[in-house]
Parts: sequence; C-alpha cells; structure tokens
Amino acid sequence: MLKILTPFRVAVGISCLVMSCLIVYSMIINNIDRLFNSSCGMSCGFLLDKSPTYWNPIDYVLRRLSSHHERFYNI
Repeated sequence: MLKILTPFRVAVGISCLVMSCLIVYSMIINNIDRLFNSSCGMSCGFLLDKSPTYWNPIDYVLRRLSSHHERFYNI
C-alpha cells in the first residue's frame, strides 16, 4: 500500500518544502525592509511609514485577498 502512495507522499513533501521556503523568504525580506527603511529604528519597533519597498509574495497575496473579504465572510 505504501508503494502505491509514494508519488503522492513525494508531491506533498515537495509542496510543503516550497511553502516553508516561501514563508522563510517572506520573513527575511520583511525584516530586511524594516531594518533599512524604518524612519525611527528601534525606538518605535521598526515601523514602516509607507508601503514595503521590496516585493513580498505572502504580503502580495494577503493584500489581494483582503479586497474579497466581504464576499467570503458576510456577517
């Protein structure tokens, strides 16, 4: 039975690897952006006054999905 499911296990493993690499990449890009482009530095917690200057894939997806929030969750 495990030999039949091996291709699916490999596909799930590769997709989990890609997602974890994407999360690590997004966290690194976000921290680098805050470190270099924060106007007040450590005193305000590295807040950004404007939108991020480096492209962050997870931030991009979440911003696009936020415009459809009312369609999915109509309370």
